[in-house]
Amino acid sequence: MARIKIQGSDIGRAIDGIMAEATHNLWEAIGEWEELLKKKSLLKRVQEQKKLRESKDIAIIPYEPQYREVFRELNVEWISKYFEMEEADYKALDNPQEYILDKGGKIFVALYQGRPVGVCALIKMNDPEYHFEMAKMAVSPQAQGKISAGY
Repeated sequence: MARIKIQGSDIGRAIDGIMAEATHNLWEAIGEWEELLKKKSLLKRVQEQKKLRESKDIAIIPYEPQYREVFRELNVEWISKYFEMEEADYKALDNPQEYILDKGGKIFVALYQGRPVGVCALIKMNDPEYHFEMAKMAVSPQAQGKISAGY
């Protein structure tokens, strides 16, 4: 019941958005709604509302040693699914302080409702054009798609 109420509020906000876009009387509005829904379906509008709501529960924070294991686990899962783990991957993931942070790199952790669900590592580059290279990036499958385009 709680999930249905939350989903209902997403639908309500999507419909309110359509009503705010409509500028005619009821009969003209029905025609206008049909045109607006051709451009973007109600389902798409509800999905956008859901994504916006969920994105409010996401925080991106700097890496702390307490996230070392989750940094490793998420990256191993991601790399193993889409690529192949290499020796350099293991070295960087087992020793992020030494291989990334101590060399001027950055690591960020995405928390969803306080739980770590994503990580991103930037390696410091010795290049006048590019300051960092994205070296590691992983998102838990359960959290994929939760961040809105505004993030």
